[in-house]
Amino acid sequence: MDLSEFRRWYIDVLERLYPERDSGFAIMLITIQILERYIRCKLRIPRGGSIGEKGIQAICQLFPEPESTAAIKSVWECARHGLLHQLTFFSETRSNVQLPVVRLTHDILVAMRIEDDDSISIHPVYFSKRVVRAVLEDFATFSSNADDSISPLPEVLPMDPGSLTNFTKTSPYGTQSPTKHE
Repeated sequence: MDLSEFRRWYIDVLERLYPERDSGFAIMLITIQILERYIRCKLRIPRGGSIGEKGIQAICQLFPEPESTAAIKSVWECARHGLLHQLTFFSETRSNVQLPVVRLTHDILVAMRIEDDDSISIHPVYFSKRVVRAVLEDFATFSSNADDSISPLPEVLPMDPGSLTNFTKTSPYGTQSPTKHE
């Protein structure tokens, strides 16, 4: 993947989602994975393992406004593991330690904020834009795979003009289903 593909496949998609208030979870699903890859590449943390305290500290550098490493760690545990595995924010760790409540809102003026009740509010658009800006400023790191410890970025093959190009049938969900071009 080069920078132009990253823009088309991720940034352009996110920018179409940003104006939609109901797209917060979709924005976070995409952004958390971009953030994880960026942190892993930046710190050379191999795939499969935890990002650890070094990774949490790197996220703190991107998001200094909560002024709490514990809050950033909670957000990571709630959002990364919860969204990736259950499409929700986790409320406790694997060892059953209670995590603060994490909520999405478009009604704050910062990317992340600790509330009076110790819950954490995240503005999905501001959060996403901060991550995307960091990646764009350091795309060479994001796209690196020098020691094969990080999975290579995806490739999409160009479409074969003779393949699935006739979109005439409609699926039960109201979207177009491809049919084999004769």
